[in-house]
Amino acid sequence: MSTPTIELISKHRSIREFSEQPLDNQTITQLINAAQMASTSNYKQAYSIIGITDPALKEALSEVAGQKHVRDNGLLLVFVADYYRHDLICRSKGYETSESFETTEGYSVAAIDAALAAQNLVLAAESLGLGACYVGSLRNDPQRIIELLELPRYTLPLFGVVLGYPAAQGSQKPRLPSKAIYHENRYQHDPAFIHSALDTYDQTINAYYDTRGAGTRSENWRDLMVKAFHPVKRQELHQIAQGQGFLQQ
Repeated sequence: MSTPTIELISKHRSIREFSEQPLDNQTITQLINAAQMASTSNYKQAYSIIGITDPALKEALSEVAGQKHVRDNGLLLVFVADYYRHDLICRSKGYETSESFETTEGYSVAAIDAALAAQNLVLAAESLGLGACYVGSLRNDPQRIIELLELPRYTLPLFGVVLGYPAAQGSQKPRLPSKAIYHENRYQHDPAFIHSALDTYDQTINAYYDTRGAGTRSENWRDLMVKAFHPVKRQELHQIAQGQGFLQQ
């Protein structure tokens, strides 16, 4: 059995080419409202969303990300882990609660809240015929993002989302087989089982890149993952997060 929601989810793909048409204020309001309806841990709503409409600021953020669709889109959003307002609230009532924000749990709550809100927003955008793409490469230089967006203590940029009316549909990357993702009752950690599940997937990915690159690219998922984790990337992020008040303990 399928539903319109399941069909919408199954058609998801990252869009990186957009028309010049900006999003109107009513649409932006709809999307932010959809984001805010996501689940949130303990009602904290520990995130903020910064809409970037200034062309010069988009250009600067695009330079950080190294991707032109961060500049050329209908709207750029930056999702931020945010305990600044919680700190203001607690201090105004005479409580010192910063230790709660500074823990790994505090960071995890804010990051998860932001991710849930973003996925709600992306699904809402796609239901309106818009395209979207997550932008993790804003973390290439998080200190620069902090400076550009004037982020105070207890806030941290996590990722961006670009939105707009698609100028090209792009392609949909095949996902891992469900048996490699879904475990029942306990984790299936047998290496032979895992590699068996990945054998066919590697063939699928190889065929995907072969078709997409007209025979100029030949890669499989396991090789891509080795490249993704080696060498270690963005090692400065931990120190920058600590500078913003996160991950102190």
